[in-house]
Amino acid sequence: MKINLQWLWRHVPRFELVLLALFAFPGSFEQVANGWTFGQIPAMVAAQARERWRFVLIAVGLYVGTYVFSFGFQFLMQDVIRRANIALKSTMLRGSFASGEDQNVGLNRMTGDAVKIQDQYFNVIAAIITAACTAIACAWLVFTSNWQLGLIKIAFSFLAMLPMAFGAKFMARLGQRWSSATRKR
Repeated sequence: MKINLQWLWRHVPRFELVLLALFAFPGSFEQVANGWTFGQIPAMVAAQARERWRFVLIAVGLYVGTYVFSFGFQFLMQDVIRRANIALKSTMLRGSFASGEDQNVGLNRMTGDAVKIQDQYFNVIAAIITAACTAIACAWLVFTSNWQLGLIKIAFSFLAMLPMAFGAKFMARLGQRWSSATRKR
């Protein structure tokens, strides 16, 4: 049995995937709300009371909306994972019965494999979707507010990846040396 995105596409209702996409982007606007809110605070020093109340209402609305959509996204994602687990376990169970595997052995293997697949595949897909939506939302904010500073921010963000890109082999050697030293004890 091959589990991939196509398999998920076949086993999860389309309307739920559409809802998931609709909730993902607004639910990832927390960084955008933070950027806008903290960016407006210096202007509030000299603002009139009416402008301050307007700022507070917009900020509260941004955060409430973001967290409602974020909660909806998490709720939908857990339902997608539940549906995928049901489809996965039923497929595995049918395969176990078809092969004549002992019931206890089949159920134990199925449960263990299903947990591993959920942890190493379904939950990872959820994290990737969340991270991608957050990256798109933040990039949108950065580029619409000041694209030159946005490019500088992205360039500095890539600098954080350089040590891993160039030091991966060195770190692997250190890890191997540490691992072999702890085995000898």
